Amino acid sequence: MAGRGRKSPEVAELRAFLSHALAYGELGLRVFPLKPGTEEPLIPDWQEKATWDERQIREWWGKWPTANIGIAFGRCKDRYFVVLDYDPRKGSAWREQLLEHHLAAVFPIPWIVQTPNDRRHFYYKSPESRPSAELAPDVYLRGEGDYGVAPPSCLR
Repeated sequence: MAGRGRKSPEVAELRAFLSHALAYGELGLRVFPLKPGTEEPLIPDWQEKATWDERQIREWWGKWPTANIGIAFGRCKDRYFVVLDYDPRKGSAWREQLLEHHLAAVFPIPWIVQTPNDRRHFYYKSPESRPSAELAPDVYLRGEGDYGVAPPSCLR
């Protein structure tokens, strides 16, 4: 029988959200569920409830297995989490902005994520809290009180 003993793609896809949310939590990042296919939080007060706690993450994705993954910026387990956000289609010079704002020495080499809307997010852990700010036209530092949509989330 074809497919016998194999998991369907749908089951694997559902598990991907949970496994990614757990992995982000293990990295000390605070995650929370977003409505499937959107950037909208599924829980009220996400700023306070976002967590790296495995039990809570399993509970949320057990209840909403197709929920997109939100990552809260700002405080994380061992430092602060910030994201440099820019649109490469518009030619934004993110490296120059880091240098100009004296952030290059603070931030090590980042994790780089392509967002569902073709922007780039450069994930950094910072020794200090940073507020969100526009560094240049279409170049943003996303920090305390802000959040982003993390892979493997998708937007409709």
